[in-house]
Amino acid sequence: MLDALILVLICILSYYLKRSYFNLPLDRDYGGHGYVAYSWLHKRGLMYRDIYESKTPLLKIIYIIIFKIYGITRIGFRKFLAQYTTLSILTLYCVGLLLDSSHTGLIMAGLFGLASCIPSLWWHFSNTESYYILPTSLSFLFLVLMLTHPHSSITHLYTFLAGLFCAIAFMFKQPALINTGLPQFIFLSLPPVFSIITVSMYLAGFAIPFALFFIYFVIIHKTPITDTPFGIKLLKIIRQYHASPLFKKNPATTHYHRIRLKGIFTDCMLLIVFGIIGSWCAFNTGTPQHALMLMWLGCAIVSIIISRTYLPYHFIPLIAPLSILSGIAIANLFAHASHVPFSQLNFYGIGALLVLSCFFLYQLINDLLVMPHVLIGNFYSGEDGLYTSCEDAGNYIKAHSTPDDYVYSWGHEATIYLWSQRRCPSRMIFPPVMNPSMFSKDQVAAEYSSLIRNMPKFFVITSTFDGFKEFEMLVSYNYVLDKKFEPGVYVFKRREQAQPIAPTVAP
Repeated sequence: MLDALILVLICILSYYLKRSYFNLPLDRDYGGHGYVAYSWLHKRGLMYRDIYESKTPLLKIIYIIIFKIYGITRIGFRKFLAQYTTLSILTLYCVGLLLDSSHTGLIMAGLFGLASCIPSLWWHFSNTESYYILPTSLSFLFLVLMLTHPHSSITHLYTFLAGLFCAIAFMFKQPALINTGLPQFIFLSLPPVFSIITVSMYLAGFAIPFALFFIYFVIIHKTPITDTPFGIKLLKIIRQYHASPLFKKNPATTHYHRIRLKGIFTDCMLLIVFGIIGSWCAFNTGTPQHALMLMWLGCAIVSIIISRTYLPYHFIPLIAPLSILSGIAIANLFAHASHVPFSQLNFYGIGALLVLSCFFLYQLINDLLVMPHVLIGNFYSGEDGLYTSCEDAGNYIKAHSTPDDYVYSWGHEATIYLWSQRRCPSRMIFPPVMNPSMFSKDQVAAEYSSLIRNMPKFFVITSTFDGFKEFEMLVSYNYVLDKKFEPGVYVFKRREQAQPIAPTVAP
């Protein structure tokens, strides 16, 4: 009864600390993912077939659920994520309960509950990692259940569910195949766990989300396979994007990335220190369950390295295995201290750990308590004002247009589409100026043709035109500045009298 009460208090505290996020402005990825979800919900366009999308679809389904419950609001996204993360806290508790005891589970749940509020990891941004950490944790939980009850009548059901939730994590974002699927595939292929039945049941569960994907998108809605996240063309684009680290692509971001990475390692130092100790404990324990946790941690690190962009939310998949291994370390330290005679205790080692723990815990709690200032100051890179202006511009466009009108956002800010609830005239949500190297001449020409064909009522500019002179000429020929939102959001409205169409200029 006491353990249940403590677990409830952990969940309440974690939710309360996240309230500081609730009214922060939505970043551009909320706009991109949200617009795709809104279009899918209202049958205005289907991802992959009608709207370009490189990621697997489950985050959009989550956003559709959010729209159904809360509508399109700042607080709706953040409140839902806070509630959703509570399920991850409960899952980590169950893992600890199976690995050791309810006390260990409470430590793991408490560590994850605090870590899921860390501002430097960008939990407040639109990122898929904060959502797929739940199916990832559930997948490992079912594998631990399978190992804990190897002769149970439902052992194969546990294995099936592990494969199912692994594939669900992948359907949120492809890197889950590295930090979730890879350690499990390796683990299940090694003795003494390997058996034909075990692997078959796992693969059967893993195949179900893929089958549903292809039935819905390819068979029912006639989406060309080349436009899905499994097409060769998209894989080449992703490989091209990851050819060089983010720091080399945009040197101007180096300063902010140093601040962010420093914040991550400072805030997570408690988990890192005890995670290392817990890894040593798990290695010495030698059980298959503990080996699985070590593989999980190792592959989560590999997935971050492979991404090569090192954005803060790429570190989120590390939090669950680090919390588990840190919980193992702390539980072992308490067990050792309670069983060793007082005269034999290593007071220097225990004292050093206590001092370090207090210091890092103080640093973590301090950052959690000043979250609004830290987020808006450092982690938004000064863009919070721009995000607010895009929200105001989107609401203005919604009030001065009809649902059948088009709006076009030239720049990085797809939140214009979400807040205005108006259609993008192009298949591409983000224009060529966002990443010119990713757009071929044919793609730029197709983008321009879409604008000529659909002629959006509003043309919103948040970026310079650079070398894309044909788009600049299109605006100057056919649009007039209607309203400006500071900082840096210019809303142009289509002229009443038709003007000569700007000639196409080769990019």
